Amino acid sequence: MFQRLASKRVLALAKQFPSVAIYGARQVGKTTLARQTFPSAVYFV
Repeated sequence: MFQRLASKRVLALAKQFPSVAIYGARQVGKTTLARQTFPSAVYFV
């Protein structure tokens, strides 16, 4: 699987803030980015 370019940025923001929002157009990989960046986090559908 590909390394997401935004992963480092999301991790840096998560260290500074209690929550991070990932938003964008449909089918661009938002969920994949979140699940790969935070593999132990609880995911709600």
